[in-house]
Amino acid sequence: MRAPVVGVMGGVNCTPETAALAEALGAAIAREGWTTLSGGRPVGVMEAVSRGASRAGGLVVALLPGDQPREATPWATVAVATGIGYARNSMNVLSSDAVVALPGSTGTLSEVAYAISYGRPLALLGWQEQPLRGHEPTRLHTVEETIAWLRVTLAEVAAPDTDNPAPQAPERGPRP
Repeated sequence: MRAPVVGVMGGVNCTPETAALAEALGAAIAREGWTTLSGGRPVGVMEAVSRGASRAGGLVVALLPGDQPREATPWATVAVATGIGYARNSMNVLSSDAVVALPGSTGTLSEVAYAISYGRPLALLGWQEQPLRGHEPTRLHTVEETIAWLRVTLAEVAAPDTDNPAPQAPERGPRP
């Protein structure tokens, strides 16, 4: 069974308080045995969450906007150079079992919107204002609240869907 993937999104520019919150979240995700995924650059929330997860011994996946793996934060375990710029924000969300968004700007808001559109569990951590009208994601204020929410959410995501089991791959015979 694969480890759940927690996508952590947030600003390139962030306050020291938001960076500290992101670093603590990354460490807590790693202690749970979950994988941390972010936009992977060596700035802002991406750097802080990766540093926290890496220092706590966690797996850190960096999905980069550019075409060079060396552009990743040094805290990344796996660097994936997508070469698709902001379009990779969709990949960040689709590759995550749950999404936690810390304060950010347009890129973060696009990831919040993708999480809503794709039906990924979404929590906002550290936001002072509601970023989107018409949708009320879970709002959290501490790393402890966020980890408790993730435990419940990821258990629900991982639970088998007995009403709609996953399709089985057809058996293949020998190749001619």
